[in-house]
Amino acid sequence: MNEFKFSEAVIKKTNGLILTLYFASVPIVYGLFLWLFNMDAWHTLMICGVTYLIYGMVMLIGISQTKKLRELTILINDEIILQKCVSNDIRLSWNDIISVKIVRTPSGDIHSIKLWPNKGKALRIFGMYGMKSILELITKKLPNDASVKARQQILNWYNPLVFVTLPWLMVIVIIILLLLMYRHLVPIFLRLF
Repeated sequence: MNEFKFSEAVIKKTNGLILTLYFASVPIVYGLFLWLFNMDAWHTLMICGVTYLIYGMVMLIGISQTKKLRELTILINDEIILQKCVSNDIRLSWNDIISVKIVRTPSGDIHSIKLWPNKGKALRIFGMYGMKSILELITKKLPNDASVKARQQILNWYNPLVFVTLPWLMVIVIIILLLLMYRHLVPIFLRLF
């Protein structure tokens, strides 16, 4: 039986990206509050401080949940593949697997493997030590009629620049759309009433 544990490096990298997003967003949110609401600097600082205190607590709770990932284990033998978790285990027989999806990073590394059985819950494998070995074992044991699909990610989500920039681009687009809607919808509503 082959056993694979969750990678500590993936946990550290993910936690680092979450903290980077948190600290990089402080000046952006402060600037947006100043610009959008025309508030003075002191009131904006107070609102942002309370917001970041709450946001920070939520993020710390999220980071503390990585304990569950540390206990994640994949077991592979000739009959089954088993994902052992804290809350529930997922057990798939090789004969039950009908589809496999492999996702690779832009550099060609294996990001995740998802196995779909003919009945039941799909099994997603990611962040484990030895992802290449896991994929080799899976491809050896798969039934001949199982479909295998592979795709490559366009963006490297572990790059801090991508991780921090994309959420803020979405926020800016939403703000612009809201401002445009506000500019065009308010006169219409004012004419109605």
